[in-house]
Amino acid sequence: MKSTIDALLVEDSPSDAQLVKKIINLASVDKPIFHHVRRFNEALTVLEVNTFDIILLDLHLPDGEGLSLIKRLKQLAPQTPIVVLTGLQDQTVVEAALQAGVQDYVVKSDFFSPAYLKQLGYVNVGHQLVQRIQYAIKRTESSQRLNQDQERYALIAQEANDGIWDWNLTTDSIYYSPQWKSLLGLEHIPLSDNPDEWLSRIHPEDQDLFDKKLNNYLQQQQQSPFHCEYRIQHQNGDYLWVLTRATAMWDSAGVAYRLVGCQTDMSIKTQLAHTSQQGQDATRSALHYIAIGILSNLANLHLEQDQPDEAVSLLEGTLMMRKWLLGNDHVDVMANVYQLATLYDNQGRYKKAKFLYQEALALFEENLGEHHPTTNLVRIKVLLITRMNDAMGV
Repeated sequence: MKSTIDALLVEDSPSDAQLVKKIINLASVDKPIFHHVRRFNEALTVLEVNTFDIILLDLHLPDGEGLSLIKRLKQLAPQTPIVVLTGLQDQTVVEAALQAGVQDYVVKSDFFSPAYLKQLGYVNVGHQLVQRIQYAIKRTESSQRLNQDQERYALIAQEANDGIWDWNLTTDSIYYSPQWKSLLGLEHIPLSDNPDEWLSRIHPEDQDLFDKKLNNYLQQQQQSPFHCEYRIQHQNGDYLWVLTRATAMWDSAGVAYRLVGCQTDMSIKTQLAHTSQQGQDATRSALHYIAIGILSNLANLHLEQDQPDEAVSLLEGTLMMRKWLLGNDHVDVMANVYQLATLYDNQGRYKKAKFLYQEALALFEENLGEHHPTTNLVRIKVLLITRMNDAMGV
């Protein structure tokens, strides 16, 4: 995020606009620069010739109100985050605004009330408002990066002729990509998210092998990805030989809650046998790198939204994939290990944190040297977490 934030404030009340500026100016952090307009049409005119980092929008204006304002802003400035200013505590309106694409909302009757300002002070309230503006921008940037990664992932998967699937084991529902459906001649046939749409098509002679391999993988938390080659029925009645590869994510109790993978038509791979192995390996590596990027961005998005529990499982998944793809000693693995250790530490999971801090220290010593300042900081972390575990008798 750049140091100076350019903000467009769309507020018809001069007193409310002045209060927002006053609170912001008293904050002890970097202050956004506000451009204030009192009418929605003025905002549209300004946005046609200027770009802003964020828009603060009052939903009740003389020349328009409600969700239609949000939709029109999204059409004109689709990448700009919006924070709604509202005078009403209407949960229905708030939920509808969030679904329409706003990043946050501020209830003016609460946030700018004399009682609240007196209780916390103008400086602290200003700091809170600046933070909410910064978080809204960060969430938008993270979402945009995630969308870009997903688009790249889809393009690479399409070029590799792999059908992507995403199995939510908690709800027992699966997302099937268009390429997955096309592989079986199902692109024009509506499919539910039921696993039977896939599993019922596996050849009866291969069903036991598939079930056994999948159950063993999920129960043993294997570091290497799941893979199984089997026959599956095409819509025309014929059977195709396919290869399925997948990676699972486990929760803190060791229970798999998500399985993401791809299904490859082995007949096409046979026809392409003359293609260099190096090119095929590069495609697979690209798929895994993009998958890691998606999971990593999701984890960072959860951290920015103060959802550490959701971030932990995703970071565990990225660590497993990075170790498998890059090896245990890679610098990206080192960063992932330290980030996960810090998150465990913040959650009070000191035993797991100690184990990963020790692993991180060994990696920092190997990659940066024993006397590097960062290595020394990690060494101190190990000492502190060891004392914490000793004091708790862990």
